Parts: sequence; C-alpha cells; structure tokens
Amino acid sequence: MIKLRGLRLCPIISYSKLHLAHRRQYGSVSGREPLRILFCGSDDFSSCSLKALHSEHQRHPDRIASIDVICRPGKRTGQGLKKIRQVPTKAVARELKLPIHEVDTFTGWELPVLEKGPVNLLVTVSFGLLVPPRILESIQYGGINLHPSILPDLRGAAPLHHALLAQRKHVGMTIQTLDPKCFDHGKILLQTPPPGLEIPNPESCTFQDLERYVAPKAADMLVQFLRRGLYIPPLNVMEPEHRDQSGELLTAPKLVTEDRHIKWSSWDGAEILRRQRVLGGLWSTLGDVKVPSVSPSLIGKRILLYDLSAFEHSTNIDHPPGRLIVVEGPGKTTNLVVRTLDGVDLRVDRFLVDGKHLHPVEAAQSARDLFKLLPEVKVRLRP
Repeated sequence: MIKLRGLRLCPIISYSKLHLAHRRQYGSVSGREPLRILFCGSDDFSSCSLKALHSEHQRHPDRIASIDVICRPGKRTGQGLKKIRQVPTKAVARELKLPIHEVDTFTGWELPVLEKGPVNLLVTVSFGLLVPPRILESIQYGGINLHPSILPDLRGAAPLHHALLAQRKHVGMTIQTLDPKCFDHGKILLQTPPPGLEIPNPESCTFQDLERYVAPKAADMLVQFLRRGLYIPPLNVMEPEHRDQSGELLTAPKLVTEDRHIKWSSWDGAEILRRQRVLGGLWSTLGDVKVPSVSPSLIGKRILLYDLSAFEHSTNIDHPPGRLIVVEGPGKTTNLVVRTLDGVDLRVDRFLVDGKHLHPVEAAQSARDLFKLLPEVKVRLRP
C-alpha cells in the first residue's frame, strides 16, 4: 500500500492488465465524431503537445476537425515592468495559424462558437488555471490533462524541477480527467508504467535537458490516447501505480524566488550546485553572504551569484560558510570564492548586486572594490 499523510490508496494493480483493458482499436471507435479541441497551454512543454496535435489534425482531419488555443495574457517583466513577455504557446499557435483566445480568468467567459460545431474536448497541458464545472459540463467529452509525472507522485506545477531536485532517477507522464476543484486530482486514464522513463545523465541533467527529453514522449502519449478513443465514456480508470524506492510520494509546488535563496547554514556544496543546475542563478543577501567592511548602504541588498563551480584549489584558510574571499593564483589570475557548509569552496564567475552586472574577468576585482575586502581575507595560491 502507498501511504500519503495518513491516507491509504488502493492496492497497486498490474499496468499490463490495465493497459490491455484500455486497448481500443480504431475499428471500435471509427464512427466517432471528429474532435473539436480547445487546447489550453503556456510553456515549451505544452507547445510540443500542441504541435503534435496539429500534425495529427493535418494528417487525419477526420479525427481532429479543429483546434482552438487558450493561453494566458502576457506579463510585464524587467526593470520598470516595461517589457511584456508572452507565453511560448501563443507564438506556436500563431505560427500554426490556429485561433487564439487569451484568458486570465474563466469568470464570465464562454466557449468560442466554432464553424464546424461546438468544442467537444478540452485539453490542458501546463496551463495553470482551474477550468470551472460549468465549462467542463458543457463539453461533450469534458476535459483531460497531460501531466509530466506518474501521479499521484509529484502533483503540482513543477514536477520536472522537483524530480531533479529530489535526485530521482526516473520520470513519467499521466493523462487524467480534469478535477474542477483541485489540480492533479482527476481520474487517471493512462500513465507511464513504473518505474518510468530513465532520466538521462541524472547527475548533470538540467531542467531544459529533461524537458526536451520528456516533452515529445508526452506529446506522443497524448496523440495515442486520442487515437485510441480513451476519452470516450465509459472511461477505464486506472489505479495509481507509482512507487519509488522509498515508497515516498512527493509534491511539486510552483517554484518561487525563495527556492533559489541560498541557505548557507543548511545547504552543502552539492545542494547549491544542484539547485543552480535545475533552477538557474541563485541569490543571497549582503548579510548572509559574509563580507568584511561592506558598505552600510549595501547591507540587505540582494546579490545574485551566477556560474558557480567547484574551486579546484584549497584556500588553506578557515573561513565560515558564505564568506566571500579573493584568491590570487598563478599568473596573476584572480578568483572570487565562497565557502559552503561542508567546507567546499565554490568559484563565483559573475554576480549582480545593486543592479550592476559584473562578469568573470572583473568579478574578483570588482568584489574587492565594492565590498572593500580586507588584505587578511585575500589568499594567494602558489604556482
């Protein structure tokens, strides 16, 4: 049995038996009505599925008659919020010449009227909005969702990120019905058999690497699901099958800025480098990054640390976690180094503080000038 916060889920059922129970051949559904899909997506992962559905529509217009696309409006970003960043799915829909509907709330929103008949299936992939019951109930086949995890494991908005952060070795996909009240609590209709797809090079795999690996496989699962007519009632509902080595089920909540905030008192060097690999640039504040003689005006300022890497040389100095030091090496090379909880020294190639972006060549000297690093924390390496 799988335990999750005191709840007991149903016993594991053989995937092969369920897979056979699901296997509907074209002959049994050949007379079904062509699909008029309303696709809801946002990111590159969902865009891959949209492209796959469009290809299927072009190859078999008798199966998919039309595709309309819902996406969220662009968001203002950057300094002064002067730039508007559009979601990738919108650009893909434009490229494919598909009708686009921008929706930031379903309150008062009505389904589009289509030339070939009403929408009869809603598909969401990385969308981020709950679809209300009044819309789902007005669609012939309701709604389905493609989620990049073997549910109920890694429920949430960022399953691929959290899989890498948790050092998982496998990942998978699930197609479920849409629950009108909770994300990722629908009825499971199809999913990757456990343990799932093996993550390529898990020790060095980035989020972008994993997304590029999983997205086309998930898109193919979606197409096969539609071809087999698994959305047609009565639905064959699967029992959850996930069980990792520990039997633990994880959640995958939306990533927030705090996830990139370095915890010098609890993160070791490996954790810091893993988070950088998965989440990108990390940050701290001048205060928890220990800098001697730092200007009072900079205390509390956020410092963004980029391109951290293990420093190959030993500094031979006892300095606390989060302490920035300048290390001068052979050939007058200069390095900016910070120590972690477990005594690992990391080289900082570039950083941003107080709105100023400093690059590798100037990082160490700029740190010395900006933070007024004292001579006693400058370490000289011997050739």
